[in-house]
Amino acid sequence: MPTRFRGAHEAYIVGFTRAPEVSRLMNRRGEIVGLRKSGEEFPAEASVSKLDLGGEVTYTVMMRDVTDRRATERALHDSEERFRDFAETASDWLWETDENHRFTYFSNRLERSGLEIDRRFGKTREETTAEDTSQPKWQRHLADLQARRPFRNFEHATPAEGGRLVQVSINGMPFFDEAGVFKGYRGTGTDITERRGVEEQLRQAQKMEAVGQLTGGVAHDFNNLLAVIAGHAELLQDRLGEDDLSASAVARAASRGAQLTQRLLAFSRRQALEPEVFDPGVLIAEMMDLLRRTLGATIEIECIPGHDTQTES
Repeated sequence: MPTRFRGAHEAYIVGFTRAPEVSRLMNRRGEIVGLRKSGEEFPAEASVSKLDLGGEVTYTVMMRDVTDRRATERALHDSEERFRDFAETASDWLWETDENHRFTYFSNRLERSGLEIDRRFGKTREETTAEDTSQPKWQRHLADLQARRPFRNFEHATPAEGGRLVQVSINGMPFFDEAGVFKGYRGTGTDITERRGVEEQLRQAQKMEAVGQLTGGVAHDFNNLLAVIAGHAELLQDRLGEDDLSASAVARAASRGAQLTQRLLAFSRRQALEPEVFDPGVLIAEMMDLLRRTLGATIEIECIPGHDTQTES
């Protein structure tokens, strides 16, 4: 025994021999520190037993070197701490279900997405989703669970605090006991709500880009037709005179068409924008006919220009 413990150890022995027999701790394991011949200390367990040999009472002490066991326990503790740190700092949460696919565990990370753990314990995934489980993707997922197959990237919407929906992506792996009996699933979950929002914005941007490309193509072809109309309108005015109402109407229509074409080309980014000073009231008034035709007869639109409108650039 190390020198620093010998005094306390000898005092314990004296107290043990003087204590009433009923108060002595017998056959119980206690931890002590042992000392090898090399001077190395090691953890040990000791237990005291009483022997009665022909009326002569003897006490024996059994010691066991528990160095390997302590090392195993320390490694297990470190592993648990490491796992806990990973679980709490990862962007995903961890989950586990029993053999009936009811949730038995969630890591605390789940609540950071506004998903309450207590309301999910003891329920299946079908009972916690906001989707119709008769959908084909759900039927495939349930078939995987029934066949105890691993699955990846199963996405669905689930209700969160405040009634909002959270889009999640789930991965799972079945686990079994030593006898090969199915015990449930373990896996991870990821909140993909923000990613889905970004993807939707990207899709809308792509749609707008496609509309712009189509608009640009139509406007380009229309501009070619207007060039022919404007040219013939000028010839008519030369022959019939600029006061001829028909020729003037054709020329004005061609000019308005050209302005509209320029706007369409600007929308499709095929023409550089040219900032200019304009009166908003006049611009809106000129667009009224176009707006009425675009919106249809079921919608009535009225333009009431202000008296103090200012030009803008």
